[in-house]
Amino acid sequence: MPSGSVLDFKGLQAALTPKARQLLEEWLPGGKVQGGHEWVCADFSGAPGTSLSVNMRTGLWSDFATSAAGIDFCALYAKMHNLTMGDAFRVLAPIAGMAVPEPRSLVRQVASVLKAPTDA
Repeated sequence: MPSGSVLDFKGLQAALTPKARQLLEEWLPGGKVQGGHEWVCADFSGAPGTSLSVNMRTGLWSDFATSAAGIDFCALYAKMHNLTMGDAFRVLAPIAGMAVPEPRSLVRQVASVLKAPTDA
């Protein structure tokens, strides 16, 4: 993926889905499988309970105690660690075997510094 390109969230989700149980066991260690495909725990700390539910097949998740919800594992990770989606993508991409693109803001800063002077 070239620097500054659009982040492939669908590709990230597809790559993380087969690893869902392993990731959720690490991220939310007090949780357990319920109904064959739901990971449940109390909250984003991973304490035992059932208020937070994550569908391991789709990545959809909801914390029924706070009404927080998301559509994929990246959004869950971002919520858990108070990150932007872009920052969460950059953390998770290597786990998924994907390239980590440079942040767009950094690419813009470098491009502006390297811009040829107009009076040359």
